Amino acid sequence: MEKMWGRAAIGAIVMCVVFLVIAPSLRHNSEISSKWTLVEYTVNGQTVKAENLSSAEKEISPSFVCKDGKSCVLSLNGKDHKGHITYLERGKYSISFDDANQGMTANISGKKLTLTSDSKNITIIFEDK
Repeated sequence: MEKMWGRAAIGAIVMCVVFLVIAPSLRHNSEISSKWTLVEYTVNGQTVKAENLSSAEKEISPSFVCKDGKSCVLSLNGKDHKGHITYLERGKYSISFDDANQGMTANISGKKLTLTSDSKNITIIFEDK
């Protein structure tokens, strides 16, 4: 009888350890409609971190808003660009804009949203806070 309790206790400990190891991977990715905060942006190889922006630069820095998962507004240099979102696969979306020939790809991994222009010369990273 004691051997059974010992095995059960060892089994329970093993299950706890397994759960602790895999639990972080069970986190859900943020949704495209989350509240996004700028982390950094790169244009033609030049990266600017949001934490280094002056007050004036923050006013025109990139922002991304999506409330319904279907349409969005990307603000760049103080100008709003209305976009339409197409779901591609888990965590990956395509965005087309009303006022631009070039679109973007949106990738969500964990709490990070990365927007990349079709020409690959612009990358904007946001975080779900």
